[in-house]
Amino acid sequence: MAKYMEPAANLAQAAGSFAVNWASAHPYKAGASAISIGLTPILGPGWVIALPLKAAGFGAAGVGGGTLAAWWQATAYGGFVPAGSAFAVLQWAGATVGI
Repeated sequence: MAKYMEPAANLAQAAGSFAVNWASAHPYKAGASAISIGLTPILGPGWVIALPLKAAGFGAAGVGGGTLAAWWQATAYGGFVPAGSAFAVLQWAGATVGI
């Protein structure tokens, strides 16, 4: 059984070394990742998706005025947004995924 564990142990050691080297080279990204990983159990996984959608203007009350989503809707679709379009999917997600 031990001979089967050695490759897994080597892989885990290599992954750990890679993670430490990457975190040393990218401290801000590593810090943001650590915060995200730490907050996910508290806030739930939906916040990872909901926060960027809300920031772009996709929300439960519809598209927020003066946002990127409002600009996109006005320039690409006007008053008619086709069902199943990327915009419609993002608006659906912004309206249903909550934080």
